Amino acid sequence: MIKIKPPLLILMVFSLQATAQPAASVHAAAFGSALPVELKASKRRTCKTTPELEAQVDQYIEALKSSGLAPKEIKSIFHQEDLIAATRNAVVIEVMKKASVDFQGLKFGMLDTDVGKIAKFQELLLLKPTKESEELFDSLRGVVNTPAANEIKAILKHQGFAYPNLLNPNLTNQEIREIIAELPVLRGYLHEMPGMQFAIRDYNTKNITKDQFRERFLVNLGHNGPNEGYWSYLSNTVVPAALAKAKHPKAKILFADTIYASEKIENGVVVPNYPLPQSTAAVVHAVFDRLSQGSRGGVDKIFYELGGTMLADNQKSALRGIGIPPNTGLQLPYEMLIGNPEKTVLQLQALQKHAATSPIFNKTQQKVLSHFVGGAIKRLQIQNEFIKQNFETTKDASGAMQKMTLHYASKSVTFTNDTPADEVANAMREMLRHEESLHGEPFKEFTLSK
Repeated sequence: MIKIKPPLLILMVFSLQATAQPAASVHAAAFGSALPVELKASKRRTCKTTPELEAQVDQYIEALKSSGLAPKEIKSIFHQEDLIAATRNAVVIEVMKKASVDFQGLKFGMLDTDVGKIAKFQELLLLKPTKESEELFDSLRGVVNTPAANEIKAILKHQGFAYPNLLNPNLTNQEIREIIAELPVLRGYLHEMPGMQFAIRDYNTKNITKDQFRERFLVNLGHNGPNEGYWSYLSNTVVPAALAKAKHPKAKILFADTIYASEKIENGVVVPNYPLPQSTAAVVHAVFDRLSQGSRGGVDKIFYELGGTMLADNQKSALRGIGIPPNTGLQLPYEMLIGNPEKTVLQLQALQKHAATSPIFNKTQQKVLSHFVGGAIKRLQIQNEFIKQNFETTKDASGAMQKMTLHYASKSVTFTNDTPADEVANAMREMLRHEESLHGEPFKEFTLSK
């Protein structure tokens, strides 16, 4: 049995993720059915799926949904459902077989990755000194002699990282916890870490094999990469600025002696460099995670993440009151419809280069994965061109945006800074659904050019 218990735009998302919902109980027992349920795993690597595996994946998703989530958290799970839907696409299944992707590791790893966006799991696994968070931090710092901690070191050394740790081994668990608690942006930047605890626990308790742990861990690691677009701005500007201003005396060295450590040190801060996907399954995951970020599901999810408590409390709040300056009012949907998808293409282009040239993949995998990433780039570029052709703004003499109009399905929808936020969200959602009706749903209907 396996137990699976825009520059400023990104800053706004990560800051609001940590503040939009009340703190949860710190006791694991209090989470009840919110903890992922027991699932069976085959004892061998498999490049195919089964009805049993798909049923277990659905069970995991339903367990997450049943825990009384905030609107932004529900949309995060919708995002994960899009990714799982893509893995059930016949075209994608064929790609995964050719690239020797482990289906089980891919699917379980996908579901682990965004658990850290749910406030309850942030409390349990990042912010409070629970048994679970101690096991997680010890393993990621590499300071304990356990199967999971030892295997993480072995994996990262094999991948060529100079420092085979995800957290600084020279800091204590409590020091790391205090830094993360002080700087909400880190809860977003490191949101893949909480879900790693499920794989760590399962391997330490012998519920999964070494190969299963490796596959699942690597699918999670670096799934928001490459370090381009918004993630480059986040790594190079937003996170270092937060660490430089932090009150905690050791915040500046949070990323020292870790896989994130770059050669850049600014104002005493070890500047992080977000890692690239490190396995074939991780590339498949990253492709669809980025495609989701730049398409309808991501636009909708980010809008509700940015809305924070104001949007959560009243979805009819005027658009002008949503977001953080300067991305408030009409500037917010502009960034999501124009800036976000364009920067996502930059990430996918960097991912394609990685897939085509990295020595961690054999020649067949390089060819298959590069072509696969190219399909995602083309699909997003088609969407982006549609948006530009059906999107217009009206500005005043000072250049400030006064109106925004979206054209789709033989109609035009105009909104201003006084338009209720839910109407704006609905208009963007409908516009992108119309685009999908013309060019195909990006996940269930994902295709590749010849």
